[in-house]
Amino acid sequence: MSHDKTVTTVKPLSCKQAQFYVVSQEELERFINEQLQPASDLQYQQDQECGSDDVRVFEVTGQSDEYSRNKLARFVAGKPTTFVTGYLLDELAAKGALPKGSYLVK
Repeated sequence: MSHDKTVTTVKPLSCKQAQFYVVSQEELERFINEQLQPASDLQYQQDQECGSDDVRVFEVTGQSDEYSRNKLARFVAGKPTTFVTGYLLDELAAKGALPKGSYLVK
């Protein structure tokens, strides 16, 4: 009984190391709500339409455009909106409340 030992070359995984600020969903929610009180009542999981075991990455630049400013205005006015967390982080970074960079929220 002969076994053909074919060697298959597998291309290595193409990736690079990155640095993140790692923060829990609960801590991020607390921080944003305290920074923006009384205007903010962010519910992170509801905003991101995710579960407690989901992981998200936000690239925080501290910059905004008309779309993000409108989204923030709706949120602060208490109007229904989703996926505002990234815009809130950019707003806080622009005010110097947190450093710019990549945030891994888990």
